[in-house]
Amino acid sequence: MTNLEGWLITISSVVLGGLITWQVARSYYVRASRELVHESESLRKMASLVLKAFEEEGKEFNKNERGEFLGIVRNGSCPIDVTPGLKANSKSSRTPDS
Repeated sequence: MTNLEGWLITISSVVLGGLITWQVARSYYVRASRELVHESESLRKMASLVLKAFEEEGKEFNKNERGEFLGIVRNGSCPIDVTPGLKANSKSSRTPDS
């Protein structure tokens, strides 16, 4: 075997190994991606059920136009007393249901 043949075999082996590795990795990640989509759909449904249960108990939630939950509404008050000397007092209080 000449030196050129050795180089050609080495290069073709590296290219073939790279192609095989790429195909195996690609098939693994495509399958894992499908499984992840399925798992995230299940978790999204479960979270939605839990939030609906909280909503039935009286908690308020922000929702988008499609009815998806965006966040919880926090009810509270924060009165501020201002005196002429530019000093401000802030007292925070929570409502009983928050």
